[in-house]
Amino acid sequence: MSIATLLRAGGRTLGVLLLIALLAAAPQVSAEATQFGAKLSGQNEVPANASTASGVVFATFNSDDNSLTVTGSFEGLESDFNFGIGAHLHEAPAGANGPVAFALTPSINDDNRGGSFDASMNTFSLTEAQAATLLAGGFYVNIHSNDIPSGELRGQVVETAKVQVIHNSPDPAAFFVDVYVDGTLAVDNLRFRKATPYLDVAAGTTEVTVMSSDSNAGTAVSGATTFGTFSLDLEAGVNYQAAASGVVQQAQPAFSGNPDGRDISFALQIKEAAVTTAPRLTRVSANAFHGAPDAPTVSLSLRDNYDGRSATITYGDITRYFSPSARRDYIIDVSFDGEVIAAFFAPAFTLRVGGLGGAVLASGFLTPDDESTPCDICSTQKLPAFRLMAVAPDGRAGALKVAPLPDADDPTVAQGGGANAEGLIEEIALQPNYPNPFAATTQLRFDLPEEAEVSARVYDVLGREVLSIAPRSFVGGSTRTLDLNASSLSSGTYLYRIDVQMGAVSETLNGQMTVLQ
Repeated sequence: MSIATLLRAGGRTLGVLLLIALLAAAPQVSAEATQFGAKLSGQNEVPANASTASGVVFATFNSDDNSLTVTGSFEGLESDFNFGIGAHLHEAPAGANGPVAFALTPSINDDNRGGSFDASMNTFSLTEAQAATLLAGGFYVNIHSNDIPSGELRGQVVETAKVQVIHNSPDPAAFFVDVYVDGTLAVDNLRFRKATPYLDVAAGTTEVTVMSSDSNAGTAVSGATTFGTFSLDLEAGVNYQAAASGVVQQAQPAFSGNPDGRDISFALQIKEAAVTTAPRLTRVSANAFHGAPDAPTVSLSLRDNYDGRSATITYGDITRYFSPSARRDYIIDVSFDGEVIAAFFAPAFTLRVGGLGGAVLASGFLTPDDESTPCDICSTQKLPAFRLMAVAPDGRAGALKVAPLPDADDPTVAQGGGANAEGLIEEIALQPNYPNPFAATTQLRFDLPEEAEVSARVYDVLGREVLSIAPRSFVGGSTRTLDLNASSLSSGTYLYRIDVQMGAVSETLNGQMTVLQ
């Protein structure tokens, strides 16, 4: 039974399509540089105080020259910043007081109740002993104010946690989001099916807030909607994946629920101890997130029964890591009730991903155009159709090619699902038309990360429209083409414009071509 047949038959029986494959390497912090962070609070003081002030400091340690560079900010002091005592980096373990190692130089705000640390004014050279103390978590930051000269704010300097934020909520109302960490904007205008690289976040209890954003100006709109606030306990030196999932408008009939009864409200799927590398250079490692709200529990396995292993996963869950050989390409079979209902190419060898790690997420709705469940949003914007969202540790995201089912009567049906046929396509991009120059016909070429409507117009050097191509639907992939017949044009240089409508994203690509009749 093909994907298309299942969707036409009702769609709710189609299982989530998940891929176990690695995409690309994460940019690694060099061996010489280690990131540290300190959350500043009165509760961290010894003894603790009731100050409502707060702040965060980051420190980059370079072991090549034992230098330490401090940045960050603080705000909300109970009284003015104390210029006589100021801000210091002390040497002492957690829960103890110790001597001043370095005096920090903040730029103080106009109200004298906060400030920030600029790297150019806060770079220090550490001795070998101080470097060892730092690596053992033996430094803390202390901020002094007039009313609390002994120290109003304090935070231990420990290695940061690293968090990758992935936007996988298919609700059109949340197509673009802003992400705040402890009240500070950390990610601006993150689009659905995009991700960040791993971000340094100070360890400890962290509040992550996801809000609506202005997709044009890149700033939060007045009265922005808060989709969710989540408390995370982050451990120093640990990687985390935080994937936004679910919907924010469950009252809409289109969001009819999950077949396994799982809660589909907006949430963060958290993977602790996420990996960016495989155990050996000859392996690849990846886990899989089930993030398609209307999909049931499915089983997935590598075709040809790789090591006899398979995984069963339900919406909201995350699989363990799989580490198949990187010396071959695979097909992943996805089964529901014992029947293989979908398959995807996992080109480990072709992509040369040995030694690397990553993740893949089921994304979108299985039945986005189900007429039995209309919604107000659908009149202006379609619900996003099901795709595989593959994410690399450096933040790149894209789709992978749909493979034929093992016993597909019509393999072209299985291959027509709209996933990228060439692997990872990150952005809408223009390629040069070919041939160019040309006489009668040429191909306008472009890359698409997802399914889109594409049209084109041709203009002469005076800006007059001389040809046009009506909108057409394209599946995602590289080197998609529009055939242009320019036999009616005289010789000369022409400009062309390709208009792409991909979900809520509109983009225009501009090119130039030469006609030789």
